[in-house]
Amino acid sequence: MKHWLREPFFHVLWIGLLLVTGYRSQGAALGLPKPSAVPQLRQGASVSPKVSFRQLFFPLGGEGGNPQERAVRALKALSVDPDSAEAINQADHSRFSSYYSNSSREQLISLFGPQFTDSVFGLKTGAWRGPIKSAHGWHLVWVDSIKGKDRQGG
Repeated sequence: MKHWLREPFFHVLWIGLLLVTGYRSQGAALGLPKPSAVPQLRQGASVSPKVSFRQLFFPLGGEGGNPQERAVRALKALSVDPDSAEAINQADHSRFSSYYSNSSREQLISLFGPQFTDSVFGLKTGAWRGPIKSAHGWHLVWVDSIKGKDRQGG
């Protein structure tokens, strides 16, 4: 046997070639489609929109009075200083994450309900908005981005 056949590199190469050529012939026998027959996403095809946002949550029945009024007071403070510690400290941080990244409509509906989800996907980016009602209470939301959706005016 030739010396080069004993080298590990050639063993790996040989096994790789066997796997690739074996898959191609067996794939046809199994009825798998050729790669060219698999439909590709067309330019501009519908993609499920994803939203990334920060949120402050004010629960129903929480401490400190009416949650909607507390959210309104916090929004006023955030309009002066978007990183207002006073406003952030008024929110409940124990139930939900303060940041959601690339969340789908389905994910948000399961967490917050359809009313909240529709509102968030309709917001403009780059500022605190709200209060927005969910199944659990009131939220202030800062949308960083919405991807996969035609947005008009924002």
